[in-house]
Amino acid sequence: MKDGLIFENDSPVYYRDGKPYHAGAINVDDAIYYINSQGYAVKGYHTVHPETCNNILKPGTYFFGDDYRLDIDASEPRKKTKEENKAQNKKRLISLVACLVLLIAIILVVGELMQHAYTPPLPSETPDSTVIPENTAESESVAATESIAETESVTEPVGIVLPDFSEEILLCSEESKKEYDGQITMREAVQSGNPYRPFLFDYHLPDSSGILRLSEYPEMTDARAYDLPAVSSSISIDNLKTDTAYYYEVLVDEETYTGSFRTAPSTRFVSIPGSENVRDIGGYVNKDGKKVKQGILIRGTELDGLINASYVLPHEEVDTVLDTFAFVYDLDLRGSYIYDGVYTSPFHISHQFYDAPSYAQIFQYAHWGTLHRIFTDLADPAKYPMYLHCTWGQDRTGTVIFLLQGILNMYEEDMIREYELSGYKNSTLIGNPELELIISGLEPYAGETLNEKIISYLTFTIGITDSQIASIRSIFLEE
Repeated sequence: MKDGLIFENDSPVYYRDGKPYHAGAINVDDAIYYINSQGYAVKGYHTVHPETCNNILKPGTYFFGDDYRLDIDASEPRKKTKEENKAQNKKRLISLVACLVLLIAIILVVGELMQHAYTPPLPSETPDSTVIPENTAESESVAATESIAETESVTEPVGIVLPDFSEEILLCSEESKKEYDGQITMREAVQSGNPYRPFLFDYHLPDSSGILRLSEYPEMTDARAYDLPAVSSSISIDNLKTDTAYYYEVLVDEETYTGSFRTAPSTRFVSIPGSENVRDIGGYVNKDGKKVKQGILIRGTELDGLINASYVLPHEEVDTVLDTFAFVYDLDLRGSYIYDGVYTSPFHISHQFYDAPSYAQIFQYAHWGTLHRIFTDLADPAKYPMYLHCTWGQDRTGTVIFLLQGILNMYEEDMIREYELSGYKNSTLIGNPELELIISGLEPYAGETLNEKIISYLTFTIGITDSQIASIRSIFLEE
């Protein structure tokens, strides 16, 4: 059974009882590593919180080198020099150019092979005089057989080709995956742009069109169907769950071809037309080893354009979004003052304005009633699946989700990371001191951990009951 720090593919992974373990700061052979919630040692800048210091480091932000180590005497983070940044950028540029050259070479080689494979043989010249062999019938038979064989070798069609899913499917950018695994910092990851990636199903159907059926269950329960036009093509499928096994059937000419694949563990970024900064808060594993369910709560921006005219869900996309997420409640953290009249959610589902506070405002008496309404509704199973948002999906949304994750007993670093993922839209949110105002404001409350202090705040100040806390955990956490 694996135990302790083990190097796998040059990356240190920490195991306990045979499973990757969130160990926090560890000292191995006089070298300090930091093990994140996925069990990987991190590189680059990383914030070490009190509950994961393990009396090895003081709380703060540290720099871990390319060898994943921190000098045992280091007490301050080291900033990258201009020369290091230039070298890193140069390395990325060289890699990009090399990839482009390789791609062009592959395209040229494939084109040449295709030309040779499908060029018909030139007709032979007809001689002025024909010599008839003695055994004419036999010769004609041989010639006919050779002609048929030659024709078949040239015109034989390529059969049905379906993808080979030998590796896990990545549903985010490579940089986002590296950040998720602790190999680069959030600040480095957000420079790569939009982290969302759809699932691509490549195939070749030479004669007939087909149907792809996709399900999370081997019995193909609740399978979704997608059209596969004839000939070679690729279809793009949005919003699959991460770290999930999928099973598929391809139906062609009354024949059924089956297969399966698995998506890689990562943040589940979501694509909803007319929006950005949208993601599922599921997929995390809490301190009790329980996983947060995906598909329960999607957080994002407004979709009606009342504040930002570019955030509008096209009417023709509403059914597609609802078919994917099955939202039943629109929890709108904006104030009702932004709309004069009877408001209808873009999804045409139950909706409520809350006029929610953000950051240190949660400690002001004037907002406690609002927070009570919000968490009372978050404890109602009938309101899920839910779309929760404000205008930009970052400040009010980030504050409410931060408190919600405290109820779910999440690791503090994952709670901060979830907030900072909005840095893909607004990089100033990374290391935002306003989030620290929430953490410092909770300090007087009872409890040894941040999670316990959030529970104390919500129960004693906001008035959320133990049964409501239990209901929220039941809604979000897998058994």
